[in-house]
Amino acid sequence: MNRIAPELDLARRLLKQLPASNWFARNPFLRDHLNVGDAGVYDLLLHSQDRAYTVPELIELVGSAGLAITGLIEPWRYDRELI
Repeated sequence: MNRIAPELDLARRLLKQLPASNWFARNPFLRDHLNVGDAGVYDLLLHSQDRAYTVPELIELVGSAGLAITGLIEPWRYDRELI
């Protein structure tokens, strides 16, 4: 058994127990955990190197690599009032 199997098992069990009213379960744009198998669950929920960035931090990071942001995911995709 690989070392991440217990984490994946726990994540899958928790996801199955989410009520239909849960905003994560209702969001039609969060489907990697359903459509991509174990890799989707791991990447979406368990990746140890994942971290959140503020928009200014993201702009600075991208700029430091000599790149520019051309677009971001629309905020409405994560608006709980619309899901």
